[in-house]
Parts: sequence; C-alpha cells; structure tokens
Amino acid sequence: MNKLNEQYNSVSDYFSEIQSDYNKSSNERYYDFLQKIDFSGKIVIDLGCGDGTDLINFKESGAKVLGIDTSAGLADMARSKGLDVRIADLSELDFPRSSIDIVTSKYALQTSHDLSKIFSGVLRILKPGGIFYFLVVHPFRQFIEKKTPGADYFEQTIVDSIIFDGSLTIKEPTHTMEHYINNDILESFKLIHYKEEADFFSAERIGGMNYPTFLVICYEKK
Repeated sequence: MNKLNEQYNSVSDYFSEIQSDYNKSSNERYYDFLQKIDFSGKIVIDLGCGDGTDLINFKESGAKVLGIDTSAGLADMARSKGLDVRIADLSELDFPRSSIDIVTSKYALQTSHDLSKIFSGVLRILKPGGIFYFLVVHPFRQFIEKKTPGADYFEQTIVDSIIFDGSLTIKEPTHTMEHYINNDILESFKLIHYKEEADFFSAERIGGMNYPTFLVICYEKK
C-alpha cells in the first residue's frame, strides 16, 4: 500500500465534506465528457473512489460498480452508502482479463509512484473497446509545486500540494506528462479526449502565474 495515502484517513470527513465545492471547476470538466459515455449495463471500476459519490452516479446510470480506494476512512463512507469498495493499492487490479467495460479515476492516479503498473493493470482487465477515463493533477503544476530553484522536472520527488483554498496540504509524488501519454500507452490505447485547465480555487496559485492545474484524459483500449 502507498504510505502517502494514509494521510487521507485523518482528513477523510473534511475531504468528503468540502471537495465537491472546491473542485467545482475541475469536476465540471470531468463530467462534461463523462456524460457522453454510456454506462447502462456496463461493469465499472472507479480507482480512488473516495466517499462513493461517482459510484452512485454510475450505478444510477445502470452500471454495475466497484470502487477501490487506499483510504479506509473514505472507503467506509462509501460502504455506508451500500457500495462495494475494496481497500487496496490502485495497481492491485486482480480481476479476470478483459472483464471490465470502464475504468474511471478522479484526482487519484497521481498519488501512485509508478503509474506504469496501473496502466498495465487497466489494460489487462479492460475489454477491447473499453474506456479508461481519468482526471489527475497536472504534471506542470507538480513541477511548480517543487518550489526549488533549479528544480528538475524529470526527477520524481514528493511535493506539498496545497489544496482547497489553502485549507489542506497533501503530499504527492511528482510525475511528467510522459507518465500519462507515451508510445507504449498509445500502442495499446486510442486517445479520444484530452483537456487541461486551471482551477486555482482548488489548487494553490504559485508566483502569480497562470498554468494548468489538472488534466483530463480518456483512452479507449484497442
């Protein structure tokens, strides 16, 4: 289990209560394209499902849903809503090959040090034509969050990510764009949606600069 994700256990109640307000802009961009996906009769896994808000939406759209989260506190909240949720690392996708229609994730993948394991797992469990749709903290934002003169964009380090109008600080490993889009990924997936924007109500604005704070990507398994 990723030790960094234990930090969510102590703030799970607060995180669940306010995240929808502070993440309003990025949530809107996430749901814009999500509404174009047909969930009826589909088997869906939500990685980093949190309190289960999105799982409920998928279920109401006719999907069979399962959540995975590293935080016991958030998983318990989702379970209290009658949802099936596993507490596990996001790369622990022990499901039959080609058995899942859709995998989603919102503000969760970037908490993993090794995204290649997650992509490999998602590729294995998705059916041909299956969808992998996610929203993550933008790698350029994480580079700015290093706040170190002469910082190396390509070196993975742990940064303090100040979120929710400065009310909460979360430690996360940094990533590069190549962790989310590279030749290996594009050999197995077709890119069907890409969006990057800024949301400084949710994220800290550093140095008065304007830069992307989140990234939305949708892949279709070839």
